[in-house]
Amino acid sequence: MRKITLNLGALALASSAAVSSLWSQEWTQESLVKVDGVVTGFSGLKTDNVVDGAVVLPSLSTEDLFQFQVDQFMGPPEKMSVAGFFSADVPSNFHFPKQREKYGFFPVSFGKEHFSIYAAKGSKNELIAAWFQLPWDKMLDMDSNKAPPTDMLPLLKFKKYSVVEEQDWSAASNISLKLDRGAGSEVYFSWERSALQGKDMDALFLFQSTKTNRWAFANLLGKPALSGTITGISGLEENFKMLFMRTHVTGQDVSAAEGWIRSAHSAELVVAQSLPPSLEATLVNPENISWSPIESPGWISFVIAPNAPKPSLFRIDGIFGGAFATMAEQKQIWLDPRLGTTQTGLNENTLKDVSVMLAFIGTKEEVAMPEQGADNSAFINAVSEIRMKKLK
Repeated sequence: MRKITLNLGALALASSAAVSSLWSQEWTQESLVKVDGVVTGFSGLKTDNVVDGAVVLPSLSTEDLFQFQVDQFMGPPEKMSVAGFFSADVPSNFHFPKQREKYGFFPVSFGKEHFSIYAAKGSKNELIAAWFQLPWDKMLDMDSNKAPPTDMLPLLKFKKYSVVEEQDWSAASNISLKLDRGAGSEVYFSWERSALQGKDMDALFLFQSTKTNRWAFANLLGKPALSGTITGISGLEENFKMLFMRTHVTGQDVSAAEGWIRSAHSAELVVAQSLPPSLEATLVNPENISWSPIESPGWISFVIAPNAPKPSLFRIDGIFGGAFATMAEQKQIWLDPRLGTTQTGLNENTLKDVSVMLAFIGTKEEVAMPEQGADNSAFINAVSEIRMKKLK
């Protein structure tokens, strides 16, 4: 029986004075249950050069927001029928109502009228469905031009939502999510920053508090203006977390990112000044990582995750960050940022099958290293920035 660890937290690789695990939850493969569902409440679907779909996500703990990593909101790939002649891989947690658009002069029908999630027995959280739209012709151009996934961020628009109260979804025979919530309160922001270079992308992510003190994905703005507003979900608590992120793209992959985490309330102005400095780090060899020592308050998070197949259609992998329960083992250790080096526990053979990421989680003041089973509220409340680099 193979053991699986999910990133609703992390499993420590080792223990020493400079290493600690945090929020570790383990499940065996048998304890994960695949549950199918549908999203209802779409309206006005027509041939209009707009693709309509919904992404289904779990609510997040505050800790999950700090695990800002590529592809973590994408479920394993499933097939979607396109034009009745071929199929394409899309993430399991995406639902596309049956619709028709034009490819040149030819009508093309497609749809994936269900979604799937992998629920852990005994684990409870809310589910959120977000109805998104994006231009069909722009999506096709991106695909033919092999554009990076971040290019899609400015094109996404969110219309309606479904928020279902927490439960153990592994016990559900089927899930039905109705899009019955519109846009809610506005949050004002100001984000003065330098111009983008190359394929870099700026994005503003908005998460909104739920009744269980978790966080629902509410909205995002790609290439946001220097100042403006972003709307939440109606009917939820009017407390927000905002991630002001700049991602750096190499080829088609997000290779690094940095940004600010800010708390907010409705009708409040949130100011983010520029961006944190980039994380300078190198995978010296399979056994060792080095980085420029950081004197600012905070802790280094070192993550090893297995390589996994990525959905290809719409090139949506890489848009979101966070935690999604997929059947992949992921391991994390915490390090003193002033050390500047650590051993990986890998070798040339094991390195082939994993991705390696280093992140600095900065805090407003000096706080103790997070520890599993401890009261980490001081750390959680003090987090203010993220600097991340994918080393392999």
